[in-house]
Amino acid sequence: MNRTSHRALSAVLGLALVVAAVPAPAFASAEPARLEGLVIGTDGRPAAGHAVVLVDETGQVTGRSTSNEDGLYRFEQVAPGDYGIGLELPDGTAVPVPAADGRLRAGELARRDIRLLETEQPMQLAPGKT
Repeated sequence: MNRTSHRALSAVLGLALVVAAVPAPAFASAEPARLEGLVIGTDGRPAAGHAVVLVDETGQVTGRSTSNEDGLYRFEQVAPGDYGIGLELPDGTAVPVPAADGRLRAGELARRDIRLLETEQPMQLAPGKT
């Protein structure tokens, strides 16, 4: 190998070592989570057209989804953290889904089904929260 080729190879290897030594950005470790589930009607079959809300630990609605014809709702690109889900009624109130609260971890696909009941007690979201 001649001297010029040796220098070029050394420069490329040196650059590769510098690039490899640069730490990954902080956000790379916080891969988003996903949450999905079925809305199941009182008859036990998938229920379409229901508005599902994702609520963070402060009570802020951070996402909305509507169940499709198969009863499936889905939230993509959710920041890891503690969340609850609920059904949003036409008047803006939300019915919390019991036992659906929990932590979403980075990169996780969580599943939480919602079974509709005959009677639900609506909760008001905090004023100013949408």
